[in-house]
Parts: sequence; C-alpha cells; structure tokens
Amino acid sequence: MIKLNSNHTIPAIGLGVFETASNTAAGIVETALRIGYRHVDTASIYHNERETSEGILRFLEDKSNNQVARGDIFYTTKIWDADHGAGKTEQAIERALDRLRGDSTADQPDRTLGYIDLLLIHSPQSSAQLRQETWEAMERAVASGRVRSIGVSNYGIAHLEELLGYAKILPAVNQVELHPWLQRRELVAYCRSHGIVMEAYAPLTRGHKLGGKDAGLVAVAHRHGRTEAQVLVRWGLQNGFVVLPKSVHANRMKENFDVAGFDLTEADLQELGDPDSYYLTCWDPTTYKG
Repeated sequence: MIKLNSNHTIPAIGLGVFETASNTAAGIVETALRIGYRHVDTASIYHNERETSEGILRFLEDKSNNQVARGDIFYTTKIWDADHGAGKTEQAIERALDRLRGDSTADQPDRTLGYIDLLLIHSPQSSAQLRQETWEAMERAVASGRVRSIGVSNYGIAHLEELLGYAKILPAVNQVELHPWLQRRELVAYCRSHGIVMEAYAPLTRGHKLGGKDAGLVAVAHRHGRTEAQVLVRWGLQNGFVVLPKSVHANRMKENFDVAGFDLTEADLQELGDPDSYYLTCWDPTTYKG
C-alpha cells in the first residue's frame, strides 16, 4: 500500500481495464479480485465503468469473500477531455457515480459501490480555463464525500505547475506511461518533490519489449527465475510507482500480481531499459501545449 497526500492509501498494483470489452469486463474484474487484486483502474472513455463496478459488486456479494469489505477495494475512474469545464464535469461525475451501481435496477437502489476512491482528469487536452473548472468541480465532489481522492493523468510539468497555482486540494497522483524505456525522470522528480504519487500505465510496454525482444530484460528475468512481465512490474514497484498491468487472461493476471519474494539489484536496474530513451507505446498528452 502507498500513502497518498489525501491521507488515503492505494494498493501498489492495480488492474487496468483499458480496451477490456464491456461484455467481459465484469467477469475479468471479478477474477482479478479472486486472484488478490484490490485496485481496479477504469475511465469513462473505456466504456466499461458499469461493468467494472458490477465485477466488484459480485465479488463483494459472494459470501465466501466475507473477509473483504468495500473499503478494501480501490476504484479509480477518469474524466474525459470532452467533459472538461464546470457543468460538463459535474454531469460526468454524476454519470460516474451512477455507474457505481453496476447492473442494479430501480428496485435495487442500495446496490452500489457508494463512492469513487480516486477520480482523475484523464488528460490536459482542453484549455487552461476548462482544466481549472474541471479541477474545481472535482474538489467539490471531494467536499461532498462522494469522491475520496483526486488527481491527474498524462500531465506534464507545465500542466502541474498551472494546477498547483489554483488547487485547494493537491493532486494525489499523476498517471502516465512509465517503464524502463520511458522513465520520465524529470517529471517523476517533480512529482515526488510535491508529494504526488506516480502511477505507471502500460508498465509492460503493451508487449512491445516482451517475448525475448530485449536482451537486458531477458537476462534479468533469467537471473531471478521470473518472467519478463514480472520483472517490469517489479521495476515499477521498486521505483515507488503504483503499477497498472493490464490483462484479460487469468494466468497472466496472476503472474503480474505474483511479484513478491524477489528484488531487483542495482545492477539489474542499470541493465533494464535506457533512462535517455523516450519509447512511447501510445499517446503522450504530457507534451500538450493548449
């Protein structure tokens, strides 16, 4: 667990459900929770918030899991770019809260996760004014008790400096693509200096570096008797990041979660990746200048 500046704690490994189909998301999330995950990361643009909630609710309602309570599970979602601005963000938050009900019907109004553990601005791709209105709407959601922590995703240093100029509540996290070939050391150092936890999405490079494609990664995995994916998750954890590996396969979800019992040495960390590379596997709104 990692302590956030909001005084809440966040599990250091979470299941990302980006590109997880809505008709399978509930089952995948429930399976992940049975494996041991206690943190699920979704977003409105993923179109599976309701199904993600449903998977969590099914797990909590299973009497064989009666040792696990709602407070043990951390649920993250995000405000999409098109919903920036005071009114739009407030409406987006209401929709996100409604989707906490999973597949509940009108005669089951109490079947809900109840609150959002972490709400993020998905990216800075709007305008300074709209970003400020969005953050202020999120602060109001925290004041209402319906959202516990707030943060950002894909924010560069310039966006964070802008935000810190008006924020009454500091961002708890900044979620960006992070792995040994995209280390973002300047951004990581900036966030640490302001008490902002870094979350690593695409920590497995979306498979770009897996399967024997990188000699250094293969060598480190071989030395520890672990898979390449486990080494990459461990790299993120040892750097103090919250790591969000994504898979829809139970065996790989288990593999990605089973990273206790070994530590990467300083030599391992030096061999992994390249601090000077900037290897993106998807978009990079941290450079957005609008």
